Order: sequence, then C-alpha cells, then structure tokens
Amino acid sequence: MPKDYDALQTLPGIGPYAAAAISSIAFNKEIPVVDGNVLRVFTRYWGICTDIRLAKVRDELFEKLLPEIKGHSPSSFNQGVMELGALICKPKKPLCGQCPLSEKCLAFLNQLTHEIPYKSKKAPIPHYHIGVGIIKKGKKILIGKRKDTGMLGGLWEFPGGKKKDEEPIEETVKREIYEETHLNVQVEEKIAEIKHAYTHFKITLHGFYCRILSGKEKPLSAVTLSWVNPDQLSQYPFPKATSRLIQHLNF
Repeated sequence: MPKDYDALQTLPGIGPYAAAAISSIAFNKEIPVVDGNVLRVFTRYWGICTDIRLAKVRDELFEKLLPEIKGHSPSSFNQGVMELGALICKPKKPLCGQCPLSEKCLAFLNQLTHEIPYKSKKAPIPHYHIGVGIIKKGKKILIGKRKDTGMLGGLWEFPGGKKKDEEPIEETVKREIYEETHLNVQVEEKIAEIKHAYTHFKITLHGFYCRILSGKEKPLSAVTLSWVNPDQLSQYPFPKATSRLIQHLNF
C-alpha cells in the first residue's frame, strides 16, 4: 500500500478524497481531506460563493488548506474539521454560536450561511423510450450483437432503437428494425415494458412480437445477426433490461 497521496490515487477505486484520508490518517501525511463537510465549513469560512458542483471549488479548498494543516497532526486536523462540519456547521441551521471559527467566518459575519455553500440544481436525468422487436421465423427469433466499442459493447440485443419525438412506439420498432436489419415487419402483440436506470439516463424498453413481411436480414448496424431458438437465449450475454424482457417471452 503506497503512503504517498499521489501514488495512492494510482490504485483502482481510490480518488483524491480517499487518498487524502488514507495518507493523513494512516500515514500521518500533511494532506487535507476535502469531503462534503469540509467543503461546507470552508466555503462558508472563506466566503466562497462558487457552485460546489464544480471541481475547481474542491481544488481551491485543497490548495488553501495545504498551508493550514502544516505543523499539525494531520489525522486530528482532518477528523476535526470533518466533525466540525457534521456536528456544528450543519447544512441547515448551523450552530454558529458553538463554532470555534465563527469569529473569522465570512458567511457568519455577513449573514450568508443560508446561501453558502451554493449548489446548482442537478440537471434532470434524460429518459428514453426504446422499442425492440422479437422477430419470429418458424421457431427461431432474431438477435444481433452490438459492436465492441461504445456502451454495452459486445452484448446481444433484439433489433430496435430509440423513439423519436411524437413517433408511436410501434413505428419506432418498424423503422429501427428496417434501419438495422433491412427487414420490413408487422408489429403485433406487445410483450412488456421494462424500466431501467443507467448512471446518466433512464430507459423504458418496449418489447413487441413482430412478423416478417419482406426482405432478407442484413447486419446494417450490428456486428452480426443470428437466428436462435428461445431456449438458447441464456447462452448469450444481454443487457440487464433485455434479460428482464426475455423473462416475459411466451413461445
């Protein structure tokens, strides 16, 4: 285990906060920790009104705290300011009368504790409707493998895609299937709607049984297309939402 702040961040899963906590508390390095509590204490103390969603605010506080931690016990300093934020400098109704920093706290002196720290509203998470078709040919159904690059790379899926504004979901399925496979299909019974959340967006996956009207399948967007028996689907890796849709199939 490295003792150095920068070296610790080369390990998987360790970022600036964890590296600062480990190096200061475990190895007595004079590195300040900037967690949410510390962020609140010192944006108020120094009267920093910049949006705390911006990484530059944490960077600014880190640089301003570096000289402050020098000559002190790093473990005690960091744990002390974190506790100060947790117990005294609360998000709402801070106990300024009990705070050892209040005499020089710009937010307290200017009656701005209700405005600092400033945090902008989080952007709404996009929500997409995805229409896919379970295309039947005899006892087999059509699946395609996604390209290795990009999101969900290398996984298998049913042909389909994202709904356009004002487009009926059945039309989405027909259009996307043609664009991806060159097949004209009749969209028939709806199977299920599956809701799923990714890190930065949400989807509702709409699945429909489809019947081929004309055309010969071609892998226009997938790496390859394959006709498989329903009982073979468990042999292929699918995205989680698609795996849940498969549980609703009835053949």
